[in-house]
Amino acid sequence: MNVERTVCFSGGRPEDFSALSDGHAAYAKLTMRIKSEILRAAGEGFTHFMCGMEEGFDLMCGGVFLELKKNREHCTDLRLVAVPPYRGHHYSGYWGRLHALIMVRADEVITLNKHFTASAHYLRSRYLVENSARVICYHEEQADSGDFIINYAQEKDLDIVNLKKD
Repeated sequence: MNVERTVCFSGGRPEDFSALSDGHAAYAKLTMRIKSEILRAAGEGFTHFMCGMEEGFDLMCGGVFLELKKNREHCTDLRLVAVPPYRGHHYSGYWGRLHALIMVRADEVITLNKHFTASAHYLRSRYLVENSARVICYHEEQADSGDFIINYAQEKDLDIVNLKKD
């Protein structure tokens, strides 16, 4: 996997998307924006897309990616890489079904930790940034927000595409 051709997804959890649930108009609009950004990145030569496997924006992006790949012949060269924070990481309900689907259909799964540890999410987040050139995110822009991935991506001078801005 070439870092210069890799994108990672990062963003809000379900509580950040109070009106966003599958089938809701706002969900459909954000899904279209994610699709557009994935296609734009692919058009710019990005080939690998890493999903941190967290409920909310991460899994939305992974699901959109799978739909693109399934329905568009020109997306067959693109690769989805699932990067759960630890083996056995999962959810229930809608996010659980989407998580399971992505884990099965991803082109590659990279699991950095065998078990849950206090640092598992931190290590996965570092991995995503250190192995990407671009972040597609949904991030509230607030001073001292504490969003590690975005702060670290800025520090590492990654290209950040924030879909929350519009």
